[in-house]
Amino acid sequence: MTTNSLDDEQIIRPPISLPDSDYIQNRDILVELEAEENRLMIAYGISGFLTTASLILPIYPLGTMAGATATGLSIEYFTRVRRIYSVTKMLLESFGKDGIVITLRVRTNIALIDLFVKMPDKRAFALLLRNHDTGKVKWRDDKKLFYIYKVGKKPRRWDSLTKTIEQLQSTIYLKNLKSSLLGTSSAERNRPISKVVVLCGNTTIHSDNAPEFWVEFGRAKALKIYKDVVTYVVEQENLIDFLLPPAK
Repeated sequence: MTTNSLDDEQIIRPPISLPDSDYIQNRDILVELEAEENRLMIAYGISGFLTTASLILPIYPLGTMAGATATGLSIEYFTRVRRIYSVTKMLLESFGKDGIVITLRVRTNIALIDLFVKMPDKRAFALLLRNHDTGKVKWRDDKKLFYIYKVGKKPRRWDSLTKTIEQLQSTIYLKNLKSSLLGTSSAERNRPISKVVVLCGNTTIHSDNAPEFWVEFGRAKALKIYKDVVTYVVEQENLIDFLLPPAK
């Protein structure tokens, strides 16, 4: 099962930061997501996942209410929550003492940005976290589409990932709103926002992507895609190096 078919609006009570009011940031993100886990455990009787070493969710019989939830909403929702929790924790462990500011699920006019990140040096990043099991991602510039490759299967279009780029374009909404997330000065608000797809779990970038799409960003290799706007694709294990300023 893939973990990208749910629209954001279908998720029960998602913790959201509104761009012009209250924000859920840094350690509060972990608290909110742990509370969401506890709520779902009570509602559906599903075992915890954020506080356990295992990343495998329990599978329930399809005939039970818990089974219907676990095989539908909960597996996808749990996976999404776990992705955000994992990446947030990783960022705080690496940059928390330096003054990073991470904001949870910022609503724009047409999308939800999973994590909006302001680095200590004021650079801004809009992150959307995605995964597709053990697939490898390839960009077809002739078609302006992403494809997913899996062992023993024909390549298939990953339309939801292509749509993700369109969602990242909505960061212009934050600029038009003059959101304080971007900073308090006009210089900060006018700084570019790097738009980034982070491939999580076992989803990776296919090594066969054309050479012209590979770039060095920060201190990591990433794909640089142009589809109306520039978007970067980076694997989660390289995200920390990606966010670092280039080595002098």
